[in-house]
Formats: sequence, C-alpha cells, structure tokens
Amino acid sequence: MSSGFWDGLFGQSPAKLLVKSQELIAKARQKFESSPKEALKNLDKAIEILSKPALEGNQALLGSALLFRGKLEETGGNRAAALESYLHAKQVLPSVPPPVLSFIGASLAATGDLKPAAIGIYLEMVRALRDQARPPETGVVYALLEKHCATDEKTGATDYAEKLARLQKAVDADPKLEWAHYYTGLVHFSRRRYPDALAAFQRAVALQSPKPLLGYCVAFCNGKRGAKLGRAAAAIESFRQAAKLAPERPEPEFEAGRLLVDLTRKASGENPDRARWLQEGSQSLERAVRLDPKQAEYAFYLGWAYQLADRTAEATHCLVHAIQLDQTRAEYFLHLGQCRQRLGEFQEAQAAARSALALDKQYGDAYRLLAESCLAVQDFPQAAEAFQVVVASNPEDAEARSSLGLALYSTNRFEDAVRALKPAQAASDAAAFRLARCYAKLDRFDQAAEILAGLAPKQPSNVSILYYLALAYAHLGRLEESLKAFDQAIRTSGSQANLHFHRGNVYAKLGRHAEAAADYRTALGLLPDDPQVLFQLGCLCVQTGDEEDAISYLARAVLLQPTHLPARLALGAVHEKREAFREALSDFAAAAKLAPKDPQIRLRLGVLRCRVEQYDKALVQLREAAELADDSDELLYFLGFAASRSKDFAAAIGAWEKLQARHPEDSRVALNLNRLHYALGKQHIGEGRFQEAIAEWTLYLQPRPDDEQMKQEIAKLHFRVALGAFNRDGKAAPAPAREALERAVALDTENPVYHYYLALCDALEGRWGAFTAAAQSLLPQLDPSLQPVARRHLGIACLAQNDLAAAEQFLTQALAEAAPAAASADVCWPLAIVHAKSGRWAEAADQLDGKIDLEAGEERRGSTVAGKESRARTHSTIRGAGEETR
Repeated sequence: MSSGFWDGLFGQSPAKLLVKSQELIAKARQKFESSPKEALKNLDKAIEILSKPALEGNQALLGSALLFRGKLEETGGNRAAALESYLHAKQVLPSVPPPVLSFIGASLAATGDLKPAAIGIYLEMVRALRDQARPPETGVVYALLEKHCATDEKTGATDYAEKLARLQKAVDADPKLEWAHYYTGLVHFSRRRYPDALAAFQRAVALQSPKPLLGYCVAFCNGKRGAKLGRAAAAIESFRQAAKLAPERPEPEFEAGRLLVDLTRKASGENPDRARWLQEGSQSLERAVRLDPKQAEYAFYLGWAYQLADRTAEATHCLVHAIQLDQTRAEYFLHLGQCRQRLGEFQEAQAAARSALALDKQYGDAYRLLAESCLAVQDFPQAAEAFQVVVASNPEDAEARSSLGLALYSTNRFEDAVRALKPAQAASDAAAFRLARCYAKLDRFDQAAEILAGLAPKQPSNVSILYYLALAYAHLGRLEESLKAFDQAIRTSGSQANLHFHRGNVYAKLGRHAEAAADYRTALGLLPDDPQVLFQLGCLCVQTGDEEDAISYLARAVLLQPTHLPARLALGAVHEKREAFREALSDFAAAAKLAPKDPQIRLRLGVLRCRVEQYDKALVQLREAAELADDSDELLYFLGFAASRSKDFAAAIGAWEKLQARHPEDSRVALNLNRLHYALGKQHIGEGRFQEAIAEWTLYLQPRPDDEQMKQEIAKLHFRVALGAFNRDGKAAPAPAREALERAVALDTENPVYHYYLALCDALEGRWGAFTAAAQSLLPQLDPSLQPVARRHLGIACLAQNDLAAAEQFLTQALAEAAPAAASADVCWPLAIVHAKSGRWAEAADQLDGKIDLEAGEERRGSTVAGKESRARTHSTIRGAGEETR
C-alpha cells in the first residue's frame, strides 16, 4: 500500500474514514468480475481503515468486507487466504452464513487443523446445520469435533474445565451426540470424579454409543460407587466385569484386589470366607502388578496381601519394590518393618519404623513397631520411650501398657512400671503379672502375692505364676503356702531345676534339711554345673555338719564361677573353722579382689594372718578394715593383738582401750591391756624415753599396788631421770633431780642410793651441813663401789665448811679407794686445796702433779715441756689460792 494513500488519510475524521472505506468496498464490487486483483486491493484498503480503533463500532461493515474478500479468494482458488478471511470474519460477526461455515469446516478438515480456536466455529456449524439437510461437510465437522474432544492430552485444571465446557457446548448443540457424553465421562473419569463420569457414561449408553471402552468404564464406575457405599461384594463383581471387558488394564484388578484385602483384614479368623477373599485378592493384585509393575500402590497392596497370608518373604520383596517406587508413604515403611520384625530382622524393623516416623511424626502404629522391635533386641530404654508415646495416644491400650511395664521393669524403673501397669491390671493378665513382678522388686511382696493368687486360679497351668507366687509367699514368711505353690508348679510342669532349687530353700528355712538336700540334689542333677545350686547345697552341708561335702560343693562352685563371692566366703569360713588357715587365707584373698571395699573380708584376712603369725600383714589388713568402717569387737581385739605382736604397742593400746570401754567387766582384756603398758614402757626405756616409760609402768602398776618389785623398777626410772637432770648440758639441775629422787624414794624407801642423791641435791643447793649429816649416816649403807664417790663428796662438803681435817680424812680415803685413774684425778684437786689451805704447799703441789699425770695418762700424756708448763701454772694457782686463804 502506497505511502500517499496513508498520507491522504492522516488527520481525517472518523466519518470521512467511514465514507472512504465504503467507497473502496463499492469499487471492489465493481471490479469483482473484471479485475479480481484490483478488487482485492480495494478491499484490503477498506479492511485496514475499518480495523482502526476509531471505527470500532462498524464491525458489521468490517465483517462484510472480510466475507467479500473471502469470497474473492475462494473464487480465485486461494483456499488458504479465503479461510483466513472467513475465520477473521467469524471473529468479528456474531454469525456467518452456513455456506461460509461449510467452507471453513471443509478447509480445516483438509488441513487437519485442530486449533482450539476453531472449536467454536465447529459448534456454530453444528447448530446452523442441525435442522437442515446435512451436507457432507457437516459429517467432516462432527468427525473433527469428536477427534478434538477425544484427544488424550495431559491438561491442567484450566484445560480440564475448558474441555468440559467445549463438550457441553457440543451437547447443547446436539444432545444426541453420544460421543460428547462419552468423552465428558472420560474427562470426569480421568479426574476420578466417578459419580459424574458414571452419569455421562450412562447417557452415552442410552444413545447406543459404539465406543469399545464404554462398557469397561461403566463397570469400573459402578465398582467405585459400590465401594464408596460400602457394598464390597457388588463393587468387586463390577471390577471383575471391568477386568473382563478390558483385560489389558490393571486398574480393575487392583481395585478388586484392594477390596478383597480390606475384607480379609477386617474379618476374624473364624470367618469361612476369609481364606477365599485373601486368595482371590492376592491373584488380582498379582495380575495388576504384572500389567503395571511401576505402580507403587499395586506393589504395596500385593505385599499386604502376602503379609496377611503369612508369606512374609514375598511380602517383604513387594514392599521393598513399592518403597523404591515411592518413598513418601509412611504406611509402606510400616508394613515393611512389620515383615522385617516377623522375619526376626529387628534392626531393619527399627530402621523402617523410624523412616515411617520421619514421614509422619504422629504415626502411632510406627511407634508401636519401633517399641516392639526395640523390646525384641532388649533395647529397653528405647522401647520404653516408644511405648510411652503409644500409651499416651491411647491410654486404654492394655497390651501397650503391659509391654511398657516390661520395658520399664527391665530398666529397673519399678515405680514407673507400676504406674504404667496398674490401669491395665484388670484388662490384661499379662499386665497384672508384670505388675506383681514390679511389686516383688520393690519388696512389696504382700501386693505381689495378692495379684498372683488371683491369677493362679485363672491360669492353673501357668508355671510362672505359681513360681513367683511361691517366691512371694517365701519372702513373706508364709513358708507352708510357698511349699504348696511349689508343689503345684512341679506337678504341673514336671521337674524343673529352678522349682526344686527354690523349694529346697524353703525347706532349708523350715529346718527340714533332708527334703532341702533332696531338692538341691534334684536341681543339681538337672543343672550339674550351676554354681548357685552347688553353693546352696554346700551351705546346707555346713549346717548339717558335713564339712567335707560342703568343701567339695563350694570348691566346685568357685571353680565354675570364680566371681561367685558368697561361695568363696562360705568356702573360706569352712576352711577357717577346720583350722585350715592357709586355705582360708587363699579363699578370702580371692574374695577381697572381688569386693575390695568389704570390711568384713579384710577383717577375716587380718584374723587369718594372725593365725599364721603374719602379724605385720595382718596389721595392714585390719587397719584397712577399720578404715572401711568396721568397728566390731573382733576387729578391735585382733587389731590390738597384731599391733602388739608387731611391737606397735601404742596402736595396740588404742584398740584394746576401746574394747575395754565396751566391756569393762572382761578381765582378760584388762589384763592384756595392762601387759601392753608394761611392754610399751619397756620399749620407751630401750629408746631412752624414761618419762614415757614411767607413765606406762605406772599404769601397769595400778591393778597391782602391792607389787614391790615393779615399784622398785619404776623408782629406778625416776633415778635415771634424776641422773639426767644432774648431767643436763654439763650443769646440774637440782630441782628436777630432787623431784625425780623424791618419787624414787617414795617407791623404794629402803634404797640408800636414792636418799644419798637426794642429799646431794642439798649440796648442789649449798646446804653443806644437811648434806654432810645425811651422807655420813648413809655412807655405810652404800654399795662399796659408790663409797669412794660419797667420801669425795663429803670431803668437798667439809672443805666448803672449812673443816679441813675432816675434808682431808674423807679425800685421802677416797683417793686410796678411787679407781680408775680418772676418778682419783677428781680427788686430787680438792685434796690439793686442803693442803694449800693448811700451808702444805709441797703436798699440794704433789697432789696437783699427780692429777696432771693422771689426766695426761688419760690423754696419752703430753710432752715434757707441756707437763712442766702445766705444773708451773698449777703452782702459781696454788700460791694464789694460799694468798687468798691467808
């Protein structure tokens, strides 16, 4: 189209544009026959003008131009261009002439164009031609319309609604279009709206639709309706009919099989039809899986059918296949877990249960499966946790409560188990039994016995009930009733080791040793290597005095079970009683390794070591027993005994003083304790601790106040203390010495030595007269070896009182008696002073020379020069002393 044409139109009003378009159409009509090409050009210009927004109200004129153009193209043989113009006209005009519709339909049929935009045209053609004699084009339109409606395309919700709308338009155009009803049913069928689908299919049937799947669809929808209404038998029959009509389709086989499985699941074991339903259901589901092995639901229901038929391995295979196809269904994992559980694959069952719970946290059956699987592998804490969820969701579930109680019981949570089991006690015998076991564990045997006594008549052949009832009676001291329960259990079940063993215990408590021994031996015959039976039989032999057999049984029990502590202790006790102390030591040493914190075992070890005179080791183990809180009389006695034999007299006294305080009337303890004081005093003496020795011997003397010999011994100790005071640090300490001597004199008044040294204290304190008077009277009583010393002391005392004659007499006699040389040297000095004071300087010098010679002899004598120098100094000293004396 030329640019000048558009330039001429620019700026013109709508009215002028309308006139212009009409003129162009008129020219086209004039050129219609003479120059079709010219006519088409004019029409194109007119159509362009009329398509302008300014001329929107002139759709009729535009449609007329389009129809005219289509006619021109049709006449010229250009059917594609004609079809384009006619379709455009159909969009603009409310209706077009029937011949145009026929042309459109024929053209579309020829091209096979199935665009949704053409459906409306088809329907208009149907309505336009419905009451007319239908030309061949109408049949083509119907065929195309049906073909479009039958297109099996995957559509969304919007397309689904549009498809139904188109079909409804077809029905509105011609209610007798059987295929329209049929395809309407198919749309609903594909959307699983089976009631709507069935209604549409029934209308198609009424119109005698020849569609081959119509019968199948009706039968299938009837099956779905029957299933929804709860008419299982009718539904299954409908699905069977559908399967016969379309044997290649798996859906009816699956639906029939699912219904049969549901019937089987809900039926009791006594229902005569149950086995038949399960067999037919399994066969239907097998066919469904064969026809479509990629449907997870088919595999799942087949697995469920096998599960109900106890074909567990096959069920497991199907359920695994279902999960491989769809891992989003919790029930698939649940049923797989149930099969794993039935096969004894409890870990796999737990994993399946947890997978189910991961998909559905509120899945109660999955919690139950998890709990039961954990219980089977004795994972009691996990089982208890899962069963608590089950019970919380259904508090009336007695079975779950019973299992929860078992899990809690097995984890020693007996109080929690009681709370779980009590509400189920009346509804479940199993729960009641477990409740009784919990009461027994809590030492509430009266409540346990009450429950078990109620269960026993209801289950007279239940040996466990009778067994635990007998034990409860035994704990309550109702021994005769316990025996009756044991007797009934043995009559019911025959000989069982545990029944004879525990009945033997009851006989033993009653003192019926022969019957107890018979039961123990019966139990031992059934369980020849049972350490507990051997132990009890050994203990019974101890009671009856058959110690040889007791040792045999107990030694065998220990050999079979080295960790059997009671057997080791009993064996050790028998050996100790038979004075086989080293064997007993071995037994108790092994027991101590098993129970290192048991003070009684340490005590026995200590006692036995005393028996074999291993006192140091005994003392160690007895102290360990004391540290472990043993404070028995036996411990105190042997602790004191071992300590005394180990020379640890202080420890021995500490133990026996405590024992004496408990038993002040026991003279033997007092005597032993008294002897310890003597021994400890002696030990102190040996180590130079005289004061401590005096204290111990004073205690030793208390119960024997007339023991003069002991008094003399203690006096000697006081005398030694006094001597120590005289010689302390090279200086005399008269006051402590006097105190010690006075005590010595009080204990041994006849001993002149103590009196003499007491008088010597006067001399040390300067009371020479008192000393001289006492010493002179005591001198004849003194031992000859002490008399020279006493005379020397008297000579010094007389010298101090300036009684030179007496001093010279005593000193001269002392010098004559003195020995050895060192002692005589001590006399030379005071005697030289006496000579000096008497003016006898030569004699004084001689005495001093003798003293020097004596001292030098003691010191291996010095050189001559040294001796001369020493004499010169001595003479000078004497002269000085003489001057002072003058």
